[in-house]
Amino acid sequence: MMKSPLGSATEGAKQDHATSQRARIEAFRQADLQRTQKRLDKDADIDVHAAKWRYVPSGA
Repeated sequence: MMKSPLGSATEGAKQDHATSQRARIEAFRQADLQRTQKRLDKDADIDVHAAKWRYVPSGA
């Protein structure tokens, strides 16, 4: 049985949609990894002991 040209065009459109959706998912995944790494890098720069020197007790 032969496929009509319209049928193969529809299949091509479905394939294009699936390919673009996979690319979009991969782009979101990469962006999430980059955000996570950036957050970890910034958190590593924070001095956890800085707060105790920032505030002077009112009774001192």
